[in-house]
Amino acid sequence: MEDSRKPYSYKEYVAGLFAGVATVVVGHPFDTVKVKLQKHNTNVQGITYRNGFHCTARILATEGVRGLYIGATPSFVGMAFESSLLFGIYSQTKQSLQGGVQSSRPQPQVIIPSAAFAGAIISFVLCPSELVKCRMQIQGTDSLVPKCSGYSSSLDCALKTIKSDGVTGAFRGGSTTFLRESIGNAVFFSVYEYVRYYMHLQLKSGSSDHNNLVDMGIGILSGGLGGVAFWSTVLPLDVAKTIIQTAPDKSSPTNPFQVLNSIYRMSGLRGCYTGLGPTILRAFPANAAAIVTWEYRQLFLRLGIGESGGDNREQRDEISLLSEELIQLSVKGSRVVPDKKPTLICTIWTEKLYNPESFKAQMRSLWKTKKKYEIQLAGQNLYLIVFELEEDLELIMEGRPWLF
Repeated sequence: MEDSRKPYSYKEYVAGLFAGVATVVVGHPFDTVKVKLQKHNTNVQGITYRNGFHCTARILATEGVRGLYIGATPSFVGMAFESSLLFGIYSQTKQSLQGGVQSSRPQPQVIIPSAAFAGAIISFVLCPSELVKCRMQIQGTDSLVPKCSGYSSSLDCALKTIKSDGVTGAFRGGSTTFLRESIGNAVFFSVYEYVRYYMHLQLKSGSSDHNNLVDMGIGILSGGLGGVAFWSTVLPLDVAKTIIQTAPDKSSPTNPFQVLNSIYRMSGLRGCYTGLGPTILRAFPANAAAIVTWEYRQLFLRLGIGESGGDNREQRDEISLLSEELIQLSVKGSRVVPDKKPTLICTIWTEKLYNPESFKAQMRSLWKTKKKYEIQLAGQNLYLIVFELEEDLELIMEGRPWLF
């Protein structure tokens, strides 16, 4: 069993792009309600909403469902690009910090700096797109913005912002976005990695039956809980960012801590967590959708690589020969125990990080046999695949070499 030597690093970026689109489709209506709550309920002027349901009801009554998707265009562009960078940079940075040493157990000294670095980078993409999004979202229902000062579209908003404030005006709230994304993503990926690891651990000890549906369930729970942890941690910074980016006066403070101090004096701690309800309601499904889309898109891309006809026979033979040498070296220091049943000894040859439990689940879904087979971890990147029937082993061997 071999993995192509080509890095195919684009997979994480492409999968991340699809994850971003899924996040906006699922989460944007909740985000619109959150932004309106943050703008109105921390302002002494205009209407104050009782809760997220009150805000949603007013939007639907005056603008319909379309009102919930105001500002979605910059979100689609920004989130697609942002998620592509986030997941790609996170994966590659984590791989670099681990130095090629595979570990199924989460390593906080690797996860936290990788996620924080990825979050810091994407903040430069998110800041201008979120500024346009927020300024569009506060229009419409109960708007505090005079109609004469409103925007006809996201493009109109971007052009008017640059015309009045210059290019730097598009990055208003940049330091707050930087803090939110670096801290928030460190929390998100830590929760995601640990929840995923311990759920796989429980399933492994409880039963050997593991399929794609179970993997999807793990992705939903780990991604959803990661999203809830993200927003529970950084929501005050998000409140400050909304106030900073939607302030009509250029001289308004841009220091997030100064803004939060002002909100705290007016509304207390509750004011710093304005919009918590719709934010949490959005966080779980939106981030669950992002993680499941990311994981499954990666799987489809790997399978696409294996199915493409671009690899020549000479290259495959070279990979096979090198893999056989690796197997011989690996078996010497492995935990291989002789078995009377038909058994394959396989190695995965890759420079990329992967989750052993996810690998096992994917192999069970790809290799169809008459009876179940067991996949055992026997060493570093070394596996035993134990079959019940000799004919099942022969059937699998007919499909070699396996390239993913």
